[in-house]
Amino acid sequence: MIGGAEIHTEQIIHGLHKKFRLSILASRRFLGRINIPVQKYPFLRLPAKILLRRGGYWLESIYFRFRPQYLLNGRDADLVHFQVYERRLINLLARDLTRRAIPHLITIHTEFGDRQYPDRRSRPRDVLAPFSAIVCVCNATKRNLVSLGIPPEKCRVIHNGVDCEGFTPNRSPGRFITWVGRISESDKNPMLFVRIAELARQRGLPLRFRMIGDGPALPLIRKYVVEHTVQNLQLDGWIQDARQIYRDAQILCSTSTTEGLPLVLLESMASGVPVVASNVGGIPELIKDDSVGSLVTTFTEVDFLDAIVSLCQDAERYSAVSRNARNWVKEGFSLNRMLDQLAGLYEELLKTRSGSGNEMISTSEAVSIQTY
Repeated sequence: MIGGAEIHTEQIIHGLHKKFRLSILASRRFLGRINIPVQKYPFLRLPAKILLRRGGYWLESIYFRFRPQYLLNGRDADLVHFQVYERRLINLLARDLTRRAIPHLITIHTEFGDRQYPDRRSRPRDVLAPFSAIVCVCNATKRNLVSLGIPPEKCRVIHNGVDCEGFTPNRSPGRFITWVGRISESDKNPMLFVRIAELARQRGLPLRFRMIGDGPALPLIRKYVVEHTVQNLQLDGWIQDARQIYRDAQILCSTSTTEGLPLVLLESMASGVPVVASNVGGIPELIKDDSVGSLVTTFTEVDFLDAIVSLCQDAERYSAVSRNARNWVKEGFSLNRMLDQLAGLYEELLKTRSGSGNEMISTSEAVSIQTY
Protein backbone atom coordinates (compact mmCIF):
# COMPACT_ATOMS: atom_id res chain seq x y z
CA MET A 1 0.00 0.00 0.00
CA ILE A 2 1.30 3.48 -0.82
CA GLY A 3 0.77 6.69 1.10
CA GLY A 4 -1.92 9.31 0.67
CA ALA A 5 0.31 11.90 -1.00
CA GLU A 6 1.43 9.33 -3.57
CA ILE A 7 -2.18 8.29 -4.28
CA HIS A 8 -3.03 11.99 -4.69
CA THR A 9 -0.20 12.42 -7.22
CA GLU A 10 -1.28 9.29 -9.08
CA GLN A 11 -4.84 10.64 -9.28
CA ILE A 12 -3.56 13.84 -10.90
CA ILE A 13 -1.41 12.00 -13.43
CA HIS A 14 -4.18 9.64 -14.52
CA GLY A 15 -6.84 12.34 -14.45
CA LEU A 16 -5.03 15.12 -16.33
CA HIS A 17 -2.63 13.41 -18.74
CA LYS A 18 -5.04 13.86 -21.67
CA LYS A 19 -5.36 17.59 -21.03
CA PHE A 20 -1.70 18.40 -20.35
CA ARG A 21 1.56 16.88 -21.56
CA LEU A 22 3.00 15.56 -18.33
CA SER A 23 6.54 14.72 -17.28
CA ILE A 24 6.98 13.00 -13.92
CA LEU A 25 10.09 13.17 -11.73
CA ALA A 26 9.68 10.57 -8.98
CA SER A 27 11.07 7.45 -7.33
CA ARG A 28 11.46 4.34 -9.47
CA ARG A 29 8.94 2.52 -7.30
CA PHE A 30 6.34 5.21 -7.88
CA LEU A 31 7.07 5.44 -11.61
CA GLY A 32 6.51 1.70 -11.85
CA ARG A 33 2.86 2.27 -10.92
CA ILE A 34 2.29 4.69 -13.81
CA ASN A 35 1.17 2.81 -16.93
CA ILE A 36 0.00 5.68 -19.13
CA PRO A 37 1.94 7.56 -21.85
CA VAL A 38 3.78 10.26 -19.89
CA GLN A 39 7.47 11.11 -19.68
CA LYS A 40 8.96 9.46 -16.60
CA TYR A 41 12.26 10.37 -14.95
CA PRO A 42 13.65 8.54 -11.90
CA PHE A 43 14.75 10.53 -8.87
CA LEU A 44 16.84 8.63 -6.37
CA ARG A 45 17.43 9.08 -2.66
CA LEU A 46 20.77 8.13 -1.17
CA PRO A 47 20.71 5.17 1.23
CA ALA A 48 20.76 6.06 4.93
CA LYS A 49 24.20 4.47 5.40
CA ILE A 50 25.64 6.95 2.88
CA LEU A 51 23.75 9.93 4.27
CA LEU A 52 25.12 9.21 7.74
CA ARG A 53 28.71 9.26 6.52
CA ARG A 54 30.75 12.41 6.52
CA GLY A 55 29.77 14.50 3.51
CA GLY A 56 26.66 12.41 2.77
CA TYR A 57 24.26 15.29 3.39
CA TRP A 58 26.13 17.57 0.97
CA LEU A 59 26.40 14.81 -1.62
CA GLU A 60 22.62 14.48 -1.61
CA SER A 61 22.27 18.27 -1.84
CA ILE A 62 24.43 18.27 -4.97
CA TYR A 63 22.20 15.57 -6.49
CA PHE A 64 19.12 17.57 -5.50
CA ARG A 65 20.61 20.51 -7.32
CA PHE A 66 21.67 18.95 -10.58
CA ARG A 67 19.22 16.11 -11.33
CA PRO A 68 16.07 18.29 -11.53
CA GLN A 69 18.03 21.12 -13.16
CA TYR A 70 19.30 18.75 -15.83
CA LEU A 71 15.75 17.76 -16.73
CA LEU A 72 14.40 21.32 -16.61
CA ASN A 73 17.22 22.70 -18.74
CA GLY A 74 16.76 19.97 -21.31
CA ARG A 75 13.13 20.75 -22.10
CA ASP A 76 10.71 23.65 -22.30
CA ALA A 77 8.75 23.23 -19.10
CA ASP A 78 5.86 25.63 -18.69
CA LEU A 79 4.72 24.65 -15.19
CA VAL A 80 6.22 22.73 -12.28
CA HIS A 81 4.07 21.16 -9.56
CA PHE A 82 5.81 19.96 -6.40
CA GLN A 83 3.95 17.23 -4.54
CA VAL A 84 6.27 17.12 -1.55
CA TYR A 85 7.62 19.63 0.94
CA GLU A 86 11.35 18.91 0.75
CA ARG A 87 13.01 22.07 2.06
CA ARG A 88 16.44 21.61 0.48
CA LEU A 89 15.03 20.70 -2.92
CA ILE A 90 12.70 23.70 -2.85
CA ASN A 91 15.43 26.10 -1.79
CA LEU A 92 17.63 24.88 -4.62
CA LEU A 93 15.00 24.99 -7.37
CA ALA A 94 12.16 27.40 -6.62
CA ARG A 95 14.10 30.64 -6.85
CA ASP A 96 15.67 29.51 -10.12
CA LEU A 97 12.23 28.75 -11.51
CA THR A 98 11.12 32.24 -10.47
CA ARG A 99 14.12 33.75 -12.23
CA ARG A 100 13.22 31.86 -15.39
CA ALA A 101 9.55 32.95 -15.10
CA ILE A 102 8.33 29.35 -14.90
CA PRO A 103 5.17 29.19 -12.74
CA HIS A 104 5.45 26.64 -9.96
CA LEU A 105 3.08 25.46 -7.29
CA ILE A 106 3.17 23.04 -4.40
CA THR A 107 0.55 20.95 -2.64
CA ILE A 108 0.72 21.02 1.16
CA HIS A 109 -0.83 17.89 2.68
CA THR A 110 -0.48 18.63 6.39
CA GLU A 111 0.01 21.36 8.98
CA PHE A 112 3.23 22.93 10.23
CA GLY A 113 3.76 22.95 13.98
CA ASP A 114 4.85 25.79 16.24
CA ARG A 115 8.46 24.64 16.57
CA GLN A 116 11.28 27.15 16.24
CA TYR A 117 13.22 27.23 12.98
CA PRO A 118 16.97 27.90 13.17
CA ASP A 119 17.20 30.23 10.17
CA ARG A 120 15.11 31.88 7.46
CA ARG A 121 15.91 29.19 4.89
CA SER A 122 14.14 26.62 7.06
CA ARG A 123 11.02 28.63 7.95
CA PRO A 124 7.96 27.53 5.91
CA ARG A 125 7.05 31.17 5.22
CA ASP A 126 10.40 31.77 3.53
CA VAL A 127 10.67 28.35 1.89
CA LEU A 128 7.25 28.79 0.26
CA ALA A 129 7.67 32.47 -0.64
CA PRO A 130 8.85 31.90 -4.26
CA PHE A 131 5.84 29.77 -5.26
CA SER A 132 3.24 31.13 -7.66
CA ALA A 133 0.49 29.28 -5.75
CA ILE A 134 0.13 26.89 -2.85
CA VAL A 135 -2.55 24.20 -3.04
CA CYS A 136 -4.06 23.49 0.39
CA VAL A 137 -5.96 20.21 0.69
CA CYS A 138 -8.34 21.73 3.25
CA ASN A 139 -9.27 25.06 4.83
CA ALA A 140 -7.40 24.12 8.00
CA THR A 141 -4.15 23.88 6.04
CA LYS A 142 -4.75 27.33 4.59
CA ARG A 143 -5.41 28.80 8.04
CA ASN A 144 -2.21 27.21 9.27
CA LEU A 145 -0.15 28.70 6.43
CA VAL A 146 -1.71 32.15 6.79
CA SER A 147 -0.91 32.07 10.52
CA LEU A 148 2.75 31.57 9.55
CA GLY A 149 2.72 34.73 7.46
CA ILE A 150 1.97 33.35 3.99
CA PRO A 151 -0.34 35.66 1.96
CA PRO A 152 -3.88 34.22 1.92
CA GLU A 153 -4.33 35.04 -1.77
CA LYS A 154 -1.48 32.66 -2.61
CA CYS A 155 -3.19 29.75 -0.83
CA ARG A 156 -5.78 27.90 -2.94
CA VAL A 157 -8.02 25.37 -1.22
CA ILE A 158 -8.64 22.31 -3.38
CA HIS A 159 -10.00 19.50 -1.24
CA ASN A 160 -8.73 15.99 -1.83
CA GLY A 161 -11.13 13.88 -3.86
CA VAL A 162 -12.12 10.26 -4.23
CA ASP A 163 -13.74 8.24 -7.02
CA CYS A 164 -16.70 6.75 -5.16
CA GLU A 165 -17.50 4.44 -8.07
CA GLY A 166 -14.23 2.66 -7.40
CA PHE A 167 -15.37 1.64 -3.92
CA THR A 168 -18.31 -0.68 -3.30
CA PRO A 169 -20.25 -0.28 -0.04
CA ASN A 170 -20.21 -3.32 2.21
CA ARG A 171 -23.47 -5.23 2.48
CA SER A 172 -22.73 -5.83 6.16
CA PRO A 173 -20.16 -4.46 8.63
CA GLY A 174 -16.66 -5.87 8.40
CA ARG A 175 -14.79 -7.68 11.16
CA PHE A 176 -12.23 -5.15 12.35
CA ILE A 177 -11.88 -1.75 13.98
CA THR A 178 -9.14 -0.64 11.60
CA TRP A 179 -6.25 1.83 11.78
CA VAL A 180 -4.21 2.62 8.64
CA GLY A 181 -1.07 4.72 8.39
CA ARG A 182 2.62 5.14 9.01
CA ILE A 183 3.50 3.71 12.41
CA SER A 184 5.55 6.61 13.72
CA GLU A 185 5.87 7.96 17.22
CA SER A 186 4.54 11.42 16.45
CA ASP A 187 1.65 12.71 14.40
CA LYS A 188 -0.14 9.44 13.54
CA ASN A 189 -0.33 8.56 17.25
CA PRO A 190 -0.51 4.76 16.79
CA MET A 191 0.01 3.96 20.47
CA LEU A 192 -3.36 5.51 21.27
CA PHE A 193 -5.01 2.94 18.99
CA VAL A 194 -3.16 0.16 20.80
CA ARG A 195 -4.45 1.47 24.13
CA ILE A 196 -8.00 1.60 22.72
CA ALA A 197 -7.73 -2.09 21.82
CA GLU A 198 -6.26 -2.86 25.25
CA LEU A 199 -9.12 -1.07 27.01
CA ALA A 200 -11.68 -2.98 24.91
CA ARG A 201 -10.05 -6.28 25.98
CA GLN A 202 -10.07 -5.21 29.62
CA ARG A 203 -13.78 -4.42 29.35
CA GLY A 204 -14.46 -7.79 27.75
CA LEU A 205 -15.88 -6.24 24.57
CA PRO A 206 -16.14 -8.58 21.55
CA LEU A 207 -14.28 -6.20 19.26
CA ARG A 208 -11.37 -7.10 16.98
CA PHE A 209 -8.77 -4.47 16.12
CA ARG A 210 -6.41 -4.29 13.18
CA MET A 211 -3.41 -2.02 12.57
CA ILE A 212 -2.24 -1.73 8.95
CA GLY A 213 1.05 -0.02 8.20
CA ASP A 214 4.75 0.05 8.90
CA GLY A 215 7.23 2.49 10.35
CA PRO A 216 9.93 3.15 12.95
CA ALA A 217 7.61 2.68 15.94
CA LEU A 218 6.42 -0.79 14.89
CA PRO A 219 8.97 -2.69 17.05
CA LEU A 220 7.79 -0.74 20.11
CA ILE A 221 4.18 -1.51 19.22
CA ARG A 222 4.91 -5.22 18.83
CA LYS A 223 6.72 -5.29 22.17
CA TYR A 224 3.85 -3.53 23.95
CA VAL A 225 1.25 -5.86 22.42
CA VAL A 226 3.14 -8.93 23.64
CA GLU A 227 3.98 -7.59 27.12
CA HIS A 228 0.42 -6.39 27.76
CA THR A 229 -1.28 -9.35 26.02
CA VAL A 230 -3.35 -7.19 23.68
CA GLN A 231 -4.64 -10.31 21.98
CA ASN A 232 -7.52 -8.58 20.21
CA LEU A 233 -5.13 -6.46 18.11
CA GLN A 234 -3.81 -7.78 14.80
CA LEU A 235 -0.68 -6.16 13.25
CA ASP A 236 -0.70 -6.71 9.50
CA GLY A 237 1.93 -4.45 7.93
CA TRP A 238 1.21 -2.84 4.58
CA ILE A 239 -1.57 -4.34 2.45
CA GLN A 240 -1.57 -3.57 -1.27
CA ASP A 241 -5.30 -4.00 -1.89
CA ALA A 242 -6.92 -0.94 -0.28
CA ARG A 243 -10.42 -2.12 -1.17
CA GLN A 244 -9.86 -5.33 0.77
CA ILE A 245 -8.96 -3.25 3.82
CA TYR A 246 -12.33 -1.49 3.70
CA ARG A 247 -14.25 -4.71 2.97
CA ASP A 248 -12.85 -6.13 6.20
CA ALA A 249 -13.36 -2.94 8.23
CA GLN A 250 -16.24 -2.35 10.61
CA ILE A 251 -14.99 1.12 11.58
CA LEU A 252 -12.00 3.16 10.42
CA CYS A 253 -10.26 4.82 13.37
CA SER A 254 -7.88 7.79 13.00
CA THR A 255 -5.91 8.88 16.08
CA SER A 256 -3.70 11.54 14.45
CA THR A 257 -2.59 14.63 16.35
CA THR A 258 -2.18 16.63 13.12
CA GLU A 259 -3.66 16.04 9.67
CA GLY A 260 -4.59 17.61 6.39
CA LEU A 261 -7.47 15.81 4.66
CA PRO A 262 -6.56 12.10 4.78
CA LEU A 263 -7.38 10.10 1.68
CA VAL A 264 -7.80 6.99 3.82
CA LEU A 265 -10.82 8.60 5.48
CA LEU A 266 -12.30 9.61 2.12
CA GLU A 267 -11.87 6.07 0.79
CA SER A 268 -13.34 4.57 3.95
CA MET A 269 -16.43 6.77 3.76
CA ALA A 270 -16.77 6.04 0.03
CA SER A 271 -16.79 2.35 1.00
CA GLY A 272 -19.56 2.97 3.52
CA VAL A 273 -17.26 2.33 6.49
CA PRO A 274 -18.01 4.78 9.33
CA VAL A 275 -15.08 6.82 10.64
CA VAL A 276 -14.17 7.64 14.23
CA ALA A 277 -11.43 10.27 14.16
CA SER A 278 -9.64 12.91 16.18
CA ASN A 279 -10.89 16.46 15.71
CA VAL A 280 -7.78 17.88 14.02
CA GLY A 281 -6.75 19.53 10.76
CA GLY A 282 -9.21 19.19 7.92
CA ILE A 283 -11.01 16.17 9.38
CA PRO A 284 -13.94 18.31 10.70
CA GLU A 285 -14.46 19.55 7.12
CA LEU A 286 -14.99 15.92 6.10
CA ILE A 287 -16.90 14.74 9.16
CA LYS A 288 -19.25 17.72 9.28
CA ASP A 289 -21.53 16.25 11.96
CA ASP A 290 -22.58 13.00 13.64
CA SER A 291 -24.67 11.99 10.65
CA VAL A 292 -21.55 11.11 8.61
CA GLY A 293 -19.08 10.00 11.29
CA SER A 294 -17.78 10.65 14.80
CA LEU A 295 -15.22 13.21 15.97
CA VAL A 296 -13.36 12.74 19.25
CA THR A 297 -12.15 15.95 20.87
CA THR A 298 -9.74 14.37 23.35
CA PHE A 299 -6.82 11.99 22.90
CA THR A 300 -7.99 9.42 25.43
CA GLU A 301 -8.70 5.75 24.81
CA VAL A 302 -11.88 6.03 26.88
CA ASP A 303 -13.49 8.64 24.61
CA PHE A 304 -12.40 6.87 21.42
CA LEU A 305 -13.69 3.52 22.60
CA ASP A 306 -16.99 5.05 23.70
CA ALA A 307 -17.45 6.53 20.21
CA ILE A 308 -16.62 3.18 18.59
CA VAL A 309 -18.96 1.21 20.84
CA SER A 310 -21.76 3.74 20.27
CA LEU A 311 -21.65 3.04 16.54
CA CYS A 312 -21.15 -0.71 16.80
CA GLN A 313 -24.02 -1.28 19.22
CA ASP A 314 -26.59 0.81 17.34
CA ALA A 315 -27.30 -1.01 14.08
CA GLU A 316 -29.76 1.61 12.86
CA ARG A 317 -27.36 4.49 13.41
CA TYR A 318 -24.47 2.48 11.94
CA SER A 319 -26.40 1.91 8.72
CA ALA A 320 -27.45 5.56 8.50
CA VAL A 321 -23.89 6.83 9.02
CA SER A 322 -22.57 4.34 6.47
CA ARG A 323 -25.07 5.52 3.85
CA ASN A 324 -24.75 9.23 4.66
CA ALA A 325 -20.95 9.15 4.64
CA ARG A 326 -20.79 7.72 1.14
CA ASN A 327 -23.36 10.20 -0.18
CA TRP A 328 -21.52 13.11 1.47
CA VAL A 329 -18.10 12.38 -0.06
CA LYS A 330 -19.74 11.64 -3.41
CA GLU A 331 -21.41 15.06 -3.31
CA GLY A 332 -18.67 17.24 -1.82
CA PHE A 333 -15.34 15.45 -2.33
CA SER A 334 -15.49 13.87 -5.78
CA LEU A 335 -12.29 13.17 -7.68
CA ASN A 336 -13.64 14.90 -10.81
CA ARG A 337 -14.29 18.07 -8.84
CA MET A 338 -10.74 18.07 -7.49
CA LEU A 339 -9.25 17.49 -10.95
CA ASP A 340 -11.38 20.25 -12.54
CA GLN A 341 -10.28 22.75 -9.90
CA LEU A 342 -6.63 21.80 -10.28
CA ALA A 343 -6.78 21.96 -14.07
CA GLY A 344 -8.31 25.42 -13.76
CA LEU A 345 -5.41 26.52 -11.57
CA TYR A 346 -2.88 25.11 -14.04
CA GLU A 347 -4.52 27.03 -16.87
CA GLU A 348 -4.59 30.20 -14.81
CA LEU A 349 -0.88 29.93 -14.06
CA LEU A 350 0.02 28.95 -17.63
CA LYS A 351 -1.53 32.19 -18.87
CA THR A 352 1.13 34.06 -16.90
CA ARG A 353 3.89 32.42 -18.93
CA SER A 354 4.18 33.98 -22.37
CA GLY A 355 4.28 31.56 -25.25
CA SER A 356 3.38 28.55 -23.15
CA GLY A 357 2.58 25.17 -24.71
CA ASN A 358 0.83 22.91 -22.24
CA GLU A 359 3.93 21.30 -20.77
CA MET A 360 3.89 20.46 -17.09
CA ILE A 361 6.41 18.69 -14.92
CA SER A 362 5.16 17.16 -11.67
CA THR A 363 7.74 16.44 -8.98
CA SER A 364 6.92 13.93 -6.26
CA GLU A 365 10.23 12.25 -5.61
CA ALA A 366 10.19 12.32 -1.79
CA VAL A 367 6.64 11.12 -1.17
CA SER A 368 7.63 7.44 -1.05
CA ILE A 369 10.48 8.20 1.35
CA GLN A 370 8.17 10.07 3.69
CA THR A 371 5.52 7.36 3.56
CA TYR A 372 7.68 4.31 4.33
